Amino acid sequence: MLSARNTSSEIPGPLFISAEGLYEFPMYLLPGNHDDRNNFFKCLFPKSLPAPLMNVTFSHKGIQFICLDWGPHSKATAHLEMLDFLARSLETDAPSVILMHHHLVTIGSRWLDDFIADDIARFWEIATGHNVLGIFCGHVHTTYERVVNDIPIFGLRSTAFPFVLQDEPLGCLLPPHYRLVTIQDGILTTRIFEVPL
Repeated sequence: MLSARNTSSEIPGPLFISAEGLYEFPMYLLPGNHDDRNNFFKCLFPKSLPAPLMNVTFSHKGIQFICLDWGPHSKATAHLEMLDFLARSLETDAPSVILMHHHLVTIGSRWLDDFIADDIARFWEIATGHNVLGIFCGHVHTTYERVVNDIPIFGLRSTAFPFVLQDEPLGCLLPPHYRLVTIQDGILTTRIFEVPL
């Protein structure tokens, strides 16, 4: 059974897609820092009011998916509302996957690493010690894998241009990536596919 818990009554439950092998599959599209929040809600959730943050969770096949919103700016902000939502969501023993736009770990580029929330330690205090199978994030347009406090973190090259990992902004032309994520018997695995330009 699919359930959705939201931060307010204005935020809708997940959309459902139906395609071969994905009949009635729950899906959320999360706003990133480049998305105009009013247009995002108007186009994707026309019956709901825009919300300043979109922290939502839903369950699918026994896995809880926690979607976190670090705000509309390039630099992430650990809003108290978001941190409280994460803490409440992790009160269950269900295996969880955390999804977000902003990244959580340094990737070796000073200007991108400066976008990590100043108080990121509070996030890790809340997430650590729970049944978190993995965290997926974007924002830096780069594919990487890290482990923090026994929690795997996965970043992915964007469909927009990726950045060279250096201290000053420089875009480059590399093919986009996508990940196939599989969860079976409480174990999360991923496989990266490159899309030819």
